[in-house]
Order: sequence, then structure tokens, then C-alpha cells
Amino acid sequence: MLKSNFVKIKRPLLSLLAIGALFIASTNVHSYADPAQNLAGNTSSDYVVTISVDDETGLASSGLPTYKFKSTNGFQPYIASGNTIWKDAGYYGSSYVIDKAVSEGETTSKAVFQKYLSMNWSHASQYTWTESNSVQWTYSGSATFDIASKVKSTLGLSTSRTTTYGVGVNIPANSSKYSKLGFASDIFNQFYYWTKTVDGTLVASERGNIKTPLQETYLIVYYQ
Repeated sequence: MLKSNFVKIKRPLLSLLAIGALFIASTNVHSYADPAQNLAGNTSSDYVVTISVDDETGLASSGLPTYKFKSTNGFQPYIASGNTIWKDAGYYGSSYVIDKAVSEGETTSKAVFQKYLSMNWSHASQYTWTESNSVQWTYSGSATFDIASKVKSTLGLSTSRTTTYGVGVNIPANSSKYSKLGFASDIFNQFYYWTKTVDGTLVASERGNIKTPLQETYLIVYYQ
């Protein structure tokens, strides 16, 4: 549920402001954060960092690829650009088929905008939010759903994640500026190249990018 304290609103339709009811464990409210790359225009009081849950596992996992974890040394990138994500090879009838996907690099993006939670730009002094928010994975480039999905599942990436709030989260806003409350999420980007060869001849290929949600999400006051 969104509530805001208004001094003046740019459009007169106050009744159209989004109102929702979301209940997530209050422990999911993680902390106020230091400004990240997509929060450069905000002060630390303009946003709250929250923790999402993987919708398939029900766990508040990091959302990073499973190959990046090593129990003794923590975060370890096992697959660098150009290394194999999977390679399936064998005879199908009389033909020798190789189905292979390799990594072409990966990045993480902080606080990527997902949606506005309020409809109108307004002079609000505070926002209160209680409704759950979700982020879905996406793919782009020449990617097809089947191959992109296999890359995602092979690396143990999240299909979707949801953030819920057991109590309302209050975020102060600068009432001298027009603002909206919005939702953002950290995102993992995996670039890959997939090929299929039959008896040494390339018969199919695609170069794609998948974007999957990570653990940290944000309620952010965006200003015009």
C-alpha cells in the first residue's frame, strides 16, 4: 500500500495513487544503503534496501550463479568469458552432434529501475509502501526461450524473486521537488554464445543475454 503526505500535486487526481497491501517478513527490510551507481542522485534517506526471496526455492539466496560459490574461499568466478557453460556431444544415428554454450562475460547492475509504485508526480513529504513486488528474468539478443532457459537453469539463476514487507516501509521525500516512489532491483547479466554442429558443420547458433534478479531490491524516491 502506498501512502504519501502531499504539499502539492502536479496532477489533481489524488484518488488515482496506487494503493496496495503487501505482507512480507519485516526482517526482509535490510538496511539503508550507501548510494550505488543508479542511485547517484539520491541521498541515503531517499531509499531503503530490502531482501527478496527466490520464488522457486523460497530462500533469500544471493541469486548469483551457483558456480560462483566455494565454501572455503567465498565468492569465486569459476567461469570466465569464453569458458563452457555446457557441452553435450554424442552420436544421433550416424551423425555426431555437439550442443555447446559458452560464457561471453557477465556483469551485475545495481538498483535497476523496474516500475513506479505511485502514478503521479507530486510534492510528497513521505511515502509508505506495504505491497509485495516481484522481478522476472528476461532475455535478449538473438536468444530463444529454450536456450536462454537452459543457460539460466544450468547456472542456477533465479527465474523470479519477490520482496514482501511485514510492516509498512516509510521513506521520507523532499517535498520541494516532484517525486514518485519506485521499485528497483540488482540484476545479474549473463552473456553467452550457443552453437550446434553436426559432423563438424555449424547448423544453428545464437548469441544472447539473460538478465536475472538478485537478492537486493530497493524502494526509491525518484525525483524529476
